[in-house]
Amino acid sequence: MGSEIFGVILGAMGSIASLISLIFSISKGRESIKLSVSLLLVVFLTGTSSYFSYQYYKVTQPEYIKTQKMTQLRASAKSFISQHPTFRSYWEEGINEGVAKSGLIVLEMHKDLFPENYASIKSDIEKDIAYSKEHRDSSGQRQSLEAAAELIYSTMTTLAGGS
Repeated sequence: MGSEIFGVILGAMGSIASLISLIFSISKGRESIKLSVSLLLVVFLTGTSSYFSYQYYKVTQPEYIKTQKMTQLRASAKSFISQHPTFRSYWEEGINEGVAKSGLIVLEMHKDLFPENYASIKSDIEKDIAYSKEHRDSSGQRQSLEAAAELIYSTMTTLAGGS
């Protein structure tokens, strides 16, 4: 990060030095028109270089990157909510398992934003799914899958910034 700032500062200093040289060469008169044109080109190139260096520096800031990732996560959560049923039915264990697993996929894509919470949510979902596989055809299976779907849906609602 320090070298990027240093590059931007050097670019700005180069622009200023080129501009000062251009002003001095123009004041000398007509004898150095070629020099003035070349210095004008140098001023333009160093100015654009400084501008793009600064833009790159701004875009690679960790705060900016985190903000962009949070925006993507919020959009993914809203998309998830709109594409999946908003109810969890005790009798629809297949749908509940699908909602839980697809929600984990969305969270997996953005786990670097909240690693501790992701690990906790993933652990809870995996426990519920493992319990449901051990207790097939029982109310425990249905309850655990309903709880897993409810956990994912409430997490997605929270991440989407919704109610």
